[in-house]
Amino acid sequence: MKKLRVIYAGILLVLLVGCTKEEGAEQTATTKVNGDLEEQLSQLNEQLIESENKIKELYVMLESRARDENEAYNELHNKIYIMENLLSRVPGINSRQGFVKDVNTGGATITLEVKFAEKKEDNEAPNGFVIEEQETKIVTVDLDANYFILKGDKLQTIPTADEFKEAANEYDRFFNIYIVENKIVMLTEQYLP
Repeated sequence: MKKLRVIYAGILLVLLVGCTKEEGAEQTATTKVNGDLEEQLSQLNEQLIESENKIKELYVMLESRARDENEAYNELHNKIYIMENLLSRVPGINSRQGFVKDVNTGGATITLEVKFAEKKEDNEAPNGFVIEEQETKIVTVDLDANYFILKGDKLQTIPTADEFKEAANEYDRFFNIYIVENKIVMLTEQYLP
Protein backbone atom coordinates (compact mmCIF):
# COMPACT_ATOMS: atom_id res chain seq x y z
CA MET A 1 0.00 0.00 0.00
CA LYS A 2 2.93 2.20 0.63
CA LYS A 3 3.98 1.63 -2.94
CA LEU A 4 0.58 2.57 -4.14
CA ARG A 5 0.69 5.79 -2.15
CA VAL A 6 4.05 6.62 -3.61
CA ILE A 7 2.74 5.97 -7.11
CA TYR A 8 -0.33 8.11 -6.47
CA ALA A 9 1.83 10.82 -4.98
CA GLY A 10 4.13 10.60 -8.00
CA ILE A 11 1.24 10.83 -10.43
CA LEU A 12 -0.23 13.70 -8.48
CA LEU A 13 3.13 15.44 -8.46
CA VAL A 14 3.50 14.95 -12.23
CA LEU A 15 0.02 16.31 -12.80
CA LEU A 16 0.61 19.29 -10.56
CA VAL A 17 3.98 20.07 -12.11
CA GLY A 18 2.46 19.72 -15.59
CA CYS A 19 -0.41 22.06 -14.69
CA THR A 20 1.99 24.56 -13.20
CA LYS A 21 4.03 24.57 -16.40
CA GLU A 22 0.83 25.10 -18.47
CA GLU A 23 -0.26 27.90 -16.15
CA GLY A 24 3.19 29.43 -16.45
CA ALA A 25 3.03 29.15 -20.25
CA GLU A 26 -0.46 30.73 -20.25
CA GLN A 27 0.76 33.54 -18.00
CA THR A 28 3.75 34.11 -20.30
CA ALA A 29 1.44 34.21 -23.37
CA THR A 30 -0.97 36.57 -21.58
CA THR A 31 1.90 38.81 -20.52
CA LYS A 32 3.17 38.88 -24.13
CA VAL A 33 -0.32 39.74 -25.49
CA ASN A 34 -0.72 42.46 -22.83
CA GLY A 35 2.68 43.85 -23.75
CA ASP A 36 1.75 43.89 -27.47
CA LEU A 37 -1.56 45.61 -26.69
CA GLU A 38 0.17 48.19 -24.52
CA GLU A 39 2.66 48.87 -27.32
CA GLN A 40 -0.15 49.26 -29.86
CA LEU A 41 -2.04 51.52 -27.48
CA SER A 42 1.09 53.61 -27.00
CA GLN A 43 1.52 53.93 -30.79
CA LEU A 44 -2.13 54.90 -31.22
CA ASN A 45 -1.78 57.54 -28.50
CA GLU A 46 1.26 58.98 -30.30
CA GLN A 47 -0.67 59.08 -33.60
CA LEU A 48 -3.60 60.75 -31.84
CA ILE A 49 -1.30 63.41 -30.37
CA GLU A 50 0.25 64.01 -33.82
CA SER A 51 -3.22 64.29 -35.38
CA GLU A 52 -4.38 66.72 -32.69
CA ASN A 53 -1.28 68.86 -33.28
CA LYS A 54 -1.94 68.88 -37.05
CA ILE A 55 -5.57 69.87 -36.42
CA LYS A 56 -4.41 72.73 -34.19
CA GLU A 57 -1.96 73.89 -36.89
CA LEU A 58 -4.69 73.76 -39.55
CA TYR A 59 -7.08 75.66 -37.28
CA VAL A 60 -4.47 78.40 -36.75
CA MET A 61 -3.90 78.55 -40.53
CA LEU A 62 -7.67 78.80 -41.15
CA GLU A 63 -8.05 81.58 -38.59
CA SER A 64 -5.16 83.46 -40.17
CA ARG A 65 -6.54 83.01 -43.68
CA ALA A 66 -10.03 84.09 -42.57
CA ARG A 67 -8.53 87.18 -40.93
CA ASP A 68 -6.59 87.98 -44.12
CA GLU A 69 -9.66 87.47 -46.30
CA ASN A 70 -11.77 89.60 -43.98
CA GLU A 71 -9.16 92.36 -44.11
CA ALA A 72 -9.03 92.11 -47.92
CA TYR A 73 -12.83 92.24 -48.09
CA ASN A 74 -12.93 95.30 -45.83
CA GLU A 75 -10.22 96.98 -47.89
CA LEU A 76 -12.10 96.26 -51.11
CA HIS A 77 -15.35 97.48 -49.57
CA ASN A 78 -13.67 100.72 -48.52
CA LYS A 79 -12.14 101.22 -51.97
CA ILE A 80 -15.53 100.73 -53.59
CA TYR A 81 -17.06 103.23 -51.19
CA ILE A 82 -14.30 105.73 -52.00
CA MET A 83 -14.70 105.16 -55.75
CA GLU A 84 -18.48 105.61 -55.57
CA ASN A 85 -18.06 108.81 -53.58
CA LEU A 86 -15.51 110.15 -56.03
CA LEU A 87 -17.60 109.05 -58.98
CA SER A 88 -20.60 110.96 -57.68
CA ARG A 89 -18.50 114.13 -57.61
CA VAL A 90 -16.99 113.88 -61.09
CA PRO A 91 -18.51 116.51 -63.39
CA GLY A 92 -20.81 115.08 -65.99
CA ILE A 93 -21.64 111.86 -64.13
CA ASN A 94 -25.03 111.54 -62.55
CA SER A 95 -25.50 108.64 -60.14
CA ARG A 96 -29.05 107.51 -59.36
CA GLN A 97 -30.88 104.42 -58.19
CA GLY A 98 -33.96 102.69 -59.45
CA PHE A 99 -35.79 99.67 -60.81
CA VAL A 100 -35.57 98.71 -64.49
CA LYS A 101 -39.15 98.14 -65.61
CA ASP A 102 -38.53 97.47 -69.30
CA VAL A 103 -35.60 97.07 -71.70
CA ASN A 104 -36.03 97.91 -75.38
CA THR A 105 -33.20 96.54 -77.51
CA GLY A 106 -34.93 96.88 -80.90
CA GLY A 107 -33.68 99.44 -83.39
CA ALA A 108 -30.49 101.47 -83.41
CA THR A 109 -30.70 102.51 -79.76
CA ILE A 110 -31.25 100.75 -76.47
CA THR A 111 -33.64 102.32 -73.98
CA LEU A 112 -34.68 101.47 -70.46
CA GLU A 113 -37.85 102.35 -68.66
CA VAL A 114 -36.60 103.18 -65.17
CA LYS A 115 -38.62 103.75 -62.02
CA PHE A 116 -36.14 105.96 -60.20
CA ALA A 117 -35.98 105.52 -56.44
CA GLU A 118 -33.69 106.25 -53.54
CA LYS A 119 -32.58 103.93 -50.75
CA LYS A 120 -32.60 105.86 -47.47
CA GLU A 121 -31.60 104.77 -43.99
CA ASP A 122 -34.50 104.40 -41.57
CA ASN A 123 -33.82 102.83 -38.17
CA GLU A 124 -37.51 102.12 -37.68
CA ALA A 125 -37.81 100.07 -40.91
CA PRO A 126 -37.42 96.28 -40.66
CA ASN A 127 -34.19 96.21 -42.71
CA GLY A 128 -32.91 99.59 -41.52
CA PHE A 129 -33.84 101.39 -44.76
CA VAL A 130 -36.73 102.42 -46.96
CA ILE A 131 -36.93 102.89 -50.71
CA GLU A 132 -38.61 106.08 -51.79
CA GLU A 133 -39.92 105.77 -55.31
CA GLN A 134 -39.74 108.75 -57.65
CA GLU A 135 -40.57 109.38 -61.30
CA THR A 136 -40.51 106.85 -64.15
CA LYS A 137 -38.51 107.81 -67.26
CA ILE A 138 -37.34 106.32 -70.54
CA VAL A 139 -33.55 106.66 -70.66
CA THR A 140 -31.20 105.92 -73.58
CA VAL A 141 -28.37 103.47 -72.94
CA ASP A 142 -24.87 104.03 -74.29
CA LEU A 143 -23.96 101.23 -76.74
CA ASP A 144 -20.79 100.53 -74.69
CA ALA A 145 -22.65 100.42 -71.37
CA ASN A 146 -21.72 97.88 -68.69
CA TYR A 147 -24.30 95.77 -66.88
CA PHE A 148 -23.76 94.02 -63.55
CA ILE A 149 -26.20 91.85 -61.65
CA LEU A 150 -25.91 89.92 -58.41
CA LYS A 151 -25.43 86.15 -58.44
CA GLY A 152 -25.69 85.30 -54.78
CA ASP A 153 -23.67 88.07 -53.12
CA LYS A 154 -21.22 88.62 -55.99
CA LEU A 155 -21.57 91.02 -58.91
CA GLN A 156 -21.42 89.36 -62.30
CA THR A 157 -21.01 91.17 -65.59
CA ILE A 158 -23.68 90.73 -68.26
CA PRO A 159 -22.09 91.08 -71.70
CA THR A 160 -25.06 92.17 -73.84
CA ALA A 161 -28.19 94.27 -73.54
CA ASP A 162 -30.36 91.29 -74.55
CA GLU A 163 -28.92 89.16 -71.73
CA PHE A 164 -29.40 92.10 -69.37
CA LYS A 165 -33.04 92.30 -70.47
CA GLU A 166 -33.55 88.64 -69.51
CA ALA A 167 -31.88 89.14 -66.12
CA ALA A 168 -33.79 92.37 -65.42
CA ASN A 169 -37.10 90.64 -66.17
CA GLU A 170 -36.45 87.76 -63.71
CA TYR A 171 -37.60 89.88 -60.77
CA ASP A 172 -37.63 93.50 -59.57
CA ARG A 173 -33.93 94.28 -59.27
CA PHE A 174 -32.71 97.53 -57.67
CA PHE A 175 -29.83 99.20 -59.54
CA ASN A 176 -27.24 101.90 -59.10
CA ILE A 177 -27.49 103.75 -62.40
CA TYR A 178 -24.64 105.88 -63.78
CA ILE A 179 -25.57 108.45 -66.42
CA VAL A 180 -23.28 110.60 -68.58
CA GLU A 181 -24.73 113.16 -71.02
CA ASN A 182 -28.23 111.74 -70.54
CA LYS A 183 -27.14 108.18 -71.42
CA ILE A 184 -26.79 105.26 -69.06
CA VAL A 185 -23.18 104.09 -69.07
CA MET A 186 -23.38 101.49 -66.29
CA LEU A 187 -25.93 99.64 -64.15
CA THR A 188 -24.90 97.72 -61.03
CA GLU A 189 -27.43 95.78 -59.04
CA GLN A 190 -27.69 96.88 -55.42
CA TYR A 191 -28.12 94.19 -52.78
CA LEU A 192 -31.33 94.55 -50.79
CA PRO A 193 -31.65 92.32 -47.71
